[in-house]
Amino acid sequence: DAEVDRWWQVRAVPLDGGGLLLLAADPTLGRASDLSPQDRLSPPEQARRVLAYTAALAEADSLQDVTDTVATMVLPAFGAAGMLVSLVESGRLKLAGHFGYSDRAIELLDVLDVDAALPIAQVLRTREPLFLPSRAAYLTAFPGREEIVEATRKHAWAFLPLTVSGRPL
Repeated sequence: DAEVDRWWQVRAVPLDGGGLLLLAADPTLGRASDLSPQDRLSPPEQARRVLAYTAALAEADSLQDVTDTVATMVLPAFGAAGMLVSLVESGRLKLAGHFGYSDRAIELLDVLDVDAALPIAQVLRTREPLFLPSRAAYLTAFPGREEIVEATRKHAWAFLPLTVSGRPL
């Protein structure tokens, strides 16, 4: 298996009302290991795409712009079908942006207690990423959350902490 060069994209976006949204991704690696050699992106094409993502994110003026850019340009590179961004407001997790989730999922995940037995709350508390590769893995780690799992219509999840100066957003 050929070694794939890694490129990292990091973007900081100031939010209305204070705070900062940080996005970090390795968009060039994506799912390269799952592709046949003829379908893998060449290093020049990887670089071109990273530059396109960076340029698009640099033009983003709001959280919605960032969400739209990530949804249309970055998620496909990872084979992902949705994203949620929640921020801490008044001691609770409040959904601030989303793409690719059902109305029911949005309703269930709109406002959450930071102490809830949910992956996003755990990531907020531990500041460590959490990857749940299947519905079974999700429900093993967070029993009793079948309604949320079904409402998301997803089969795998990656939960990533957003922090500014060491404090969670």
